[in-house]
Amino acid sequence: MRIAILGRDFPPAIGGIGDHSDRLATELAARAHHVTVICSPPGEQRAMFDVRPVVRGWDARGLSSITAAVAAAEPDVIVWQYNPSSVGRKGLAPSAGRLARALASHAPLVVLAHELWFPWGREGLKGMLWAVAHRAQMRAIVRAASRVIVTTERRADELSETIRRARAKTSVVPIGSNIEPSEGSSSVRAEMGIPDDAFVVAHFGSVGPGRELGPLLAAVRTLRAQGHDVHVLLVGKTGPFEAPSDLGVAVHATGLTDREQLSVALASADAYLHPDLTGPAAGRRGSLMAAFALGLPVVAYRGPDHARQLVDGSNILLVEPSGDEVARALRTLQDEPDIAKGIGAEAERTYARWFSWTHVADGVLQAIQEATR
Repeated sequence: MRIAILGRDFPPAIGGIGDHSDRLATELAARAHHVTVICSPPGEQRAMFDVRPVVRGWDARGLSSITAAVAAAEPDVIVWQYNPSSVGRKGLAPSAGRLARALASHAPLVVLAHELWFPWGREGLKGMLWAVAHRAQMRAIVRAASRVIVTTERRADELSETIRRARAKTSVVPIGSNIEPSEGSSSVRAEMGIPDDAFVVAHFGSVGPGRELGPLLAAVRTLRAQGHDVHVLLVGKTGPFEAPSDLGVAVHATGLTDREQLSVALASADAYLHPDLTGPAAGRRGSLMAAFALGLPVVAYRGPDHARQLVDGSNILLVEPSGDEVARALRTLQDEPDIAKGIGAEAERTYARWFSWTHVADGVLQAIQEATR
């Protein structure tokens, strides 16, 4: 089958969706499908599949170049890596529905929606207008699509509640980890000035809206006051962040680095905190999946977006987003190494069974087959 994967980002650009396109294309090409990735420049070339970094814009001005590139690929099916933020300012692109219809005129369109829309209740009236517009935009896209893939069951429910008859064309396929376990030795602690016997809690990626580090910092403050040498390691590109002055010696950041070093840094930690207030939506956050793939014991906030495969006390520790609860969970992992090791091992097994890239590719191919019947 000839499969076109369409998305703005692709390595060397840094970003989860570009990495997703890379890993998905690799899996599909390994199964003897002819894969073409259509993206923005520069776009690294790959031996297993074709990369065409020819799209200069993802709004109305780029419509003709996108459709021309798709037509040249002669696909049997198109997989559109959709995220509102990639198609227009604040995720708004009046041409998004038109683009979906144009793509669908060339081949069945599968929309892989990494995000659906701007959430209700954020940023006041302006945010409300964005939320309404995003939902209208998604309606236009869904109407043109043969299949829509979302990454969690909760998002499938949200989509069907908002868009009539969407459930009939929706598949749920999680995302995997973009970070492979590394064979490299870790010198991260020495480079960061972290003692070998310190207890290190890692977080990977952005610390922007929806990812609340406050309870972790409060927990570290409490534990250090009690005499426990606990440190926080922020791995990768965090975005704007400044550690509290009283915790300056206990908060460390790697900054932007390559994938192998990201893996080495994460592996140097004793535990991982997933600070998403909506819950541990395994299969939605590649950063959480990286922690699972590396076998780190994970502490996560309880929330409504909770994957059924995650079981409190078995492969994850769930807490309320408060400093006291996070501190108690970290003390358990620090004081009971057998518990920490068991949770980490079970997390790694859970990843291999449910969230590996083999599993992801199986799900995408099933959605493609349903779209092309």
